[in-house]
Amino acid sequence: MIDGLDECGALFDSTRKRLIDMVAGLHNGNHILVLSRDERDIRDRFALVPFYTVSIAATSADIRLFAVAWLERLDIQSETLKIDVVDTLVGEAQGMFMWVRAQVDYLQRLPNDAEKRRALKVLPPDLPRTYIRIFETMENSYSTQTTTYVRRLLKWLVLGGASHGDSEISLEDTIHPSLEMLRVAVCIEDQSNWPTIATMPTKRQILQWLGCLVRWKEDRDEISFSHFTVKEFLSLDKKDVSSSAAQQYLVVPTDA
Repeated sequence: MIDGLDECGALFDSTRKRLIDMVAGLHNGNHILVLSRDERDIRDRFALVPFYTVSIAATSADIRLFAVAWLERLDIQSETLKIDVVDTLVGEAQGMFMWVRAQVDYLQRLPNDAEKRRALKVLPPDLPRTYIRIFETMENSYSTQTTTYVRRLLKWLVLGGASHGDSEISLEDTIHPSLEMLRVAVCIEDQSNWPTIATMPTKRQILQWLGCLVRWKEDRDEISFSHFTVKEFLSLDKKDVSSSAAQQYLVVPTDA
């Protein structure tokens, strides 16, 4: 079984193409299960060999269990609203667990039941527009210093990960930065102005700022993106993102 073939390298790059060709060539005399998103280069290559394509998506029951578990994070007074939140998330998730988590994270930040109910009526339909809303909210509600820190944190997470050896397709061996290291790194302005305890954000603040975009392994102090689509979005060209506010958070090639 090969899982996450679509996550091995950037779309259409040469390393990814070689890997896809190699996996597609394993079919002779072998029984292989390959799991991947439906992406053009993978679909076109596997159409040339005798593989059967089966669409797999999370069931409504799976999404409902997930939504109910995350609902505990919401401070909702109305029992009716709790039911409406779960039903709405299940009905609009289209099998996307990350989408559900992101909506809960947004609802969690709203001040009362009335605001949460209004938000349920205008949920973004997909992950790209969900990320746009997240970054627009940051830009409109965080202080200038906080948004500066957030942009630096995102840049570190997009560009700062390294892999053992020269392979561009290593997933398990990716080295994630520590949260302790990042809380120092984002405050460095120049060599003569080294951060102090008084100028560094706490780990808790960083996790609150980034919310559903990241996950933190406390035992290792490792921080990483919570879903590969976060990095994909942040790596988009500005022309592909309609929101000028969200564009401010993209990690463009010149940042490297």
